[in-house]
Amino acid sequence: MRQPLRFGILTLALLLAGAAPLFAQEAIPLENPSFEQAPDGSTPCIRVTDWDQIPGWNMDAPAQDSGVSENANATDGTCAAWLASQDPAIWQLTDYVIQENDVITMYVDLRNSWMAYQVQIAIIYEYDGERRIAAADTVEVFDVMTEYSVSFTASDVPEAIGRRVGVSIDNIGDDGTYIEIDNVRLFRSTATAREEGARLPEALTLAPAYPNPFRDFTRMQYTLRQAGPVELVLYDLLGRPVRTLVRSFQAAGTYVVQWDGRDESGRLLPAGVYFARLSGVGASVQARPIVLRR
Repeated sequence: MRQPLRFGILTLALLLAGAAPLFAQEAIPLENPSFEQAPDGSTPCIRVTDWDQIPGWNMDAPAQDSGVSENANATDGTCAAWLASQDPAIWQLTDYVIQENDVITMYVDLRNSWMAYQVQIAIIYEYDGERRIAAADTVEVFDVMTEYSVSFTASDVPEAIGRRVGVSIDNIGDDGTYIEIDNVRLFRSTATAREEGARLPEALTLAPAYPNPFRDFTRMQYTLRQAGPVELVLYDLLGRPVRTLVRSFQAAGTYVVQWDGRDESGRLLPAGVYFARLSGVGASVQARPIVLRR
């Protein structure tokens, strides 16, 4: 069974020699993220199946059998939502506008409450009145509340820069299946060099890992504009190095490296969000999030 992702850390830092990137993970406010509010905004919730009355949340058509109620499986408070597969996704747009250097991560707790097995979680953005997907993941759900996440880097979706960000959750299983939803969270982080003169992105490029999220293996491609010493290191959310994939002198060119989700000792790392940092030839590349599933 996939291990829950539990991060109690809202701030993470990579303090490295030279031009080290510094990451600061900040919450992007969501309205009623744990479904605790009644239609009038008071707490706790009451049983509601009309999504027009559920503060903060939207559904594009009237629900047939989805809503909010008190729930013994709630992970944050006493209430949770349930979503039938025959109903549309639930979604919410925030007031936060995506910035060029943002790394946006969504977390949500999900549970199979009846025969469900697939849920799509997505980070969305508003584009000229329509909602578009910046990043999405189809996840398997289980009989216990489990935390899932999806991330994207704004520079990989340039159309999203300057647009409002939001979240979407969709039960895409067979008709008649149900999921429970709680504790939806959205965070942003950035990576900036301490010394602008030391950050030379044109000297190095690091492509997004693929596949991402992954379970067994993921691959990262990077390009060097000139020969020199190169280091590609993976870090956890506490800023601790967990695996060095490359540390050598390399000629100019494009390289592909594979990661199997293990640390330096060959032990399987827990599910979670990790960051890759490429450095060398007088430059360092903004770290990219990599989501490991179990």
